[in-house]
Amino acid sequence: TARSENEYLMKAIELQVDYYALKPISTEDIISRIKKVCEKKHYAKIVKKQRFELENYFSAISHVATIYKMNENGQIIYANNNFLALSKYNKDEIKKLTIENLLHKDIPDEFISKTWNFIRKGKIWRRDTKFFDKNKEAFYLKITIFKIENDENENDENEYVTIGFNQTEEYLKKRDFHRNVMLNIKDKNITISDLNRTAQ
Repeated sequence: TARSENEYLMKAIELQVDYYALKPISTEDIISRIKKVCEKKHYAKIVKKQRFELENYFSAISHVATIYKMNENGQIIYANNNFLALSKYNKDEIKKLTIENLLHKDIPDEFISKTWNFIRKGKIWRRDTKFFDKNKEAFYLKITIFKIENDENENDENEYVTIGFNQTEEYLKKRDFHRNVMLNIKDKNITISDLNRTAQ
C-alpha cells in the first residue's frame, strides 16, 4: 500500500497481518517475508502434530501404567485412574496427600531423603517401591521418577512425574513361594529330627 494512515494499520493488526509493506516495494524483502510466514506455518504444523502424538502416547501409557505427579514438597498434584484404583483414594482425597503419606512404613526416612536429593538433581530414579493404600494394605510398583523443570517462570516450581507398573501380584507370588519353601524346610527338619530320635 501507498498509505500508512492509522486506520489502515489498525485494520492490518485486526487481520493479524504479518507484514505491512509500503511502496516502493522490494521484491527480495517480500519474498523473504513470505518465506518466514511459510516457515512459521510449517513449524506450527510440526508442533501440532508432535503435541497430538504426545497426547496419544500419554493416553496409551495411562491405560497400562500408574502415573502421578508431585510438586517440590511431595504434594500429589495429579494421579491417573490406575493409581487412584490401586491407592483407593479419589481425585480430591489424593491431592490432600504427600508421597510420604502413601509410602509404606517399611521404607526408611533416609531412603526417601536420598531419593529426593537424587531426583532434584535431574537424575532419573528407578526402583521397586512399596506403598500403602487408603485401607493400609500394601501394593508394589516398579517406578520411574523424573523431574520436569519449569524454565519459563522462575516462580513456578519444578514438578516430578512418576510412571509405575503394578508388581503386587508378582510380589505376593514370591512371598508365597518363599513361605512354602520355608515351611517345606521346616517340615523336612522335623521329619529328619523324628527319624534321628527313632534311630536312637
